[in-house]
Amino acid sequence: MAALAQIITAHPDALLRSDPAAAVEITGPGSGANLIAFASGWGDGSYPTWIGRGPGGTIACVIADMLVLHNLPHRP
Repeated sequence: MAALAQIITAHPDALLRSDPAAAVEITGPGSGANLIAFASGWGDGSYPTWIGRGPGGTIACVIADMLVLHNLPHRP
């Protein structure tokens, strides 16, 4: 949380972008931590997120389900 606070403090306008559909990545000063922000589907709220880990527990991927397809009919 401290690294994220440093990123926001160092780059207060970085999340204001001309293309709201584009993702933005901001790297924190000193820590090398990064913040990646993107539009949240068709609304705001909570979305299921999965963090996949590689060897040694390092983060290998992040998946955020925007729940766009959750109302599709089930097909066997």
